[in-house]
Amino acid sequence: MTVGPEPFAPADMAVPPRAAVTDPEKAHAWGTSMTLVLGADDDDRVGALVDRTAQLALERHASVLVLHAVHRSEVWALASLMIDSRPYLQARRRRLERRVAAPLCSRGIDARAVVQLGEPAHQLAHIAARYGADLIVIGGETHERKHHLVGGGVARRLEHLTAVPVEVVAPAVLGAAAGHSDSHYS
Repeated sequence: MTVGPEPFAPADMAVPPRAAVTDPEKAHAWGTSMTLVLGADDDDRVGALVDRTAQLALERHASVLVLHAVHRSEVWALASLMIDSRPYLQARRRRLERRVAAPLCSRGIDARAVVQLGEPAHQLAHIAARYGADLIVIGGETHERKHHLVGGGVARRLEHLTAVPVEVVAPAVLGAAAGHSDSHYS
């Protein structure tokens, strides 16, 4: 489930798109046809992920689709308390736009944020396929070994779900950005 209109619909983005990327004539001249998908949690380490994604997008003249997958269990928990999940999901999306998409746009990158329900690896693979992504960017592993014995991290699951290359931003880079923080995108 997407919160709001389709991820790349103009009305979907709170931050104005970069004209050179969204104008077809300029996009052709600029060589923009690449798309990066950034799997982002809403945690304190997102700054390092934004920095690396901005570097990759600028090198490739690519647009960025920022994806945050919300586990269905979170929505079910709200529903069990008879709480409407729509405001919760919309707030997550607005925060993702402020903390991830807006900083990318401020660097001259066409970036949009979308929140979807589902398991992160599956949603990343689905969105990458749907929008013809050239690269998926996610944060590195920060969980204990027992986590990987149970089901592995998102990067490991993506190996089996997509042929799109995955760049994993190293835990040391993420940790340097903001202490240790668990993430379901690792």
